[in-house]
Amino acid sequence: SACAPFGSGDGALGRRQAIRIGLTVLTARETARYLDLLHAQVVERRVAEQLLAQAQHLRDAIRVLRGDTIEAAANRPGIAQRHWDVDRAFAKSWARDLGYGPQFRLALVLQNRFGLERLLAHALGDRFELLVNQRRILGEMTAFARDRLGPMLGDEITEILITLTANRAKAVEDALLAFKLQYPSFAEALQRQHLQRLSREMERRGYRALLDQGVIGGEVAQALSEDAVDRYPGIDRRPRLDTKLTAAQLVARVPLFANLPEEAQRRISHRLRPRLTLPSERVIRKGDRGESMFFIASGAVRLSLPSGDIELGSGAFFGELALITGRPRSNDVISLGFCQLLELGEADFRRLLAQDEAMKREIEGIAQERLGAVK
Repeated sequence: SACAPFGSGDGALGRRQAIRIGLTVLTARETARYLDLLHAQVVERRVAEQLLAQAQHLRDAIRVLRGDTIEAAANRPGIAQRHWDVDRAFAKSWARDLGYGPQFRLALVLQNRFGLERLLAHALGDRFELLVNQRRILGEMTAFARDRLGPMLGDEITEILITLTANRAKAVEDALLAFKLQYPSFAEALQRQHLQRLSREMERRGYRALLDQGVIGGEVAQALSEDAVDRYPGIDRRPRLDTKLTAAQLVARVPLFANLPEEAQRRISHRLRPRLTLPSERVIRKGDRGESMFFIASGAVRLSLPSGDIELGSGAFFGELALITGRPRSNDVISLGFCQLLELGEADFRRLLAQDEAMKREIEGIAQERLGAVK
């Protein structure tokens, strides 16, 4: 008679063990595919190492602690919750790796404070290449789970694995979208480079297959492979990402300043400090002392108000209430994606309003409306 799938037994422990086995197989498959991409020169070695490290983090997160056998786990109170809740451990691990690590944040600080853009451009390029390759491999996992794991683990467990993978794939896609919205030209160039690398590898595989079948000889295969390299010049050199925009360029994007004379824009740009923020970054914390306000040159933020959250996009400003009233910050402000902001310090804010009556009326008018919303 046919054997029942592994995950079809009764009990939460058996179900969790089946999920753990399925996730272990999926992460092993993911690791193998990243190695394939590295050997095919589709992904740079530095990025491949990051992909492999993240796959290892997933395996570590779902691994049973040393000495915890299934029998021991079944006989110890609470062990199922502590050691076998692998779906949550899996999700927590990939969510942590999808965030922005210390090195990335250091590069962002160097860009915002000192205008040093090279490290940030490098980190952003690595992140985009990592996300593109993750998206591609995660897209293969649904079919792999159904075809390879379904007969072993059963439909219920397989669908759980597919859902866990789909949640991760959506988070990767959202991260890619945030990147593309801020750097569309660079994202397009990297995507084109990725497709060209895949095309080159497909050609190489075709030539190897013809060689293995005896259709062509070694010299012909070598010549064809070299010709393929010549037809894809520069695809192993990453496109340049220009993350640096001057304050004057950003000022021109803000409607409040756009119609000012060029000399007035120039004076304002000297008082504004460009600042790039990351998705989900807290720009303003409720209760803090207000020392500056912000203009949005590109991107969007969310303000948390007692009456409900509101979103502000390019051309809007925020943070002015604390400067006008002298009170602590009245709400949190979260960046919804990559945002290019212009920060205006308190002293320069007062000088600017003293010199431009029309701008003062507009800013104070919006501030009064917001003050009513936070009461």
